[in-house]
Amino acid sequence: MAPECFTRREYSEATDAFAYGTCLHHVYLGADFQIVINFSFKEMFTVKVPWKGLDAASIIISVVKKNMRLKIPASCDPVVTRIINSVWKQNPEKR
Repeated sequence: MAPECFTRREYSEATDAFAYGTCLHHVYLGADFQIVINFSFKEMFTVKVPWKGLDAASIIISVVKKNMRLKIPASCDPVVTRIINSVWKQNPEKR
């Protein structure tokens, strides 16, 4: 979620753009999918948690106060990296 969603409960095209960056990050960079067999022996897909080891409050503080974002690997296409970084700006007016 965009920082302003947490601090002011504001939702706009800028917050949608921020969310698009997160979706693009997961889709383009291939979220680390694993096939898991549950107790009824049906297959289901799970994804590793992107902010592993942090609780929800810590994630919010990291995004809002410390301007932290998900890591973009150096191997990511430069165009995709620019798009993600442009929609993850802290100031919604600059997205």
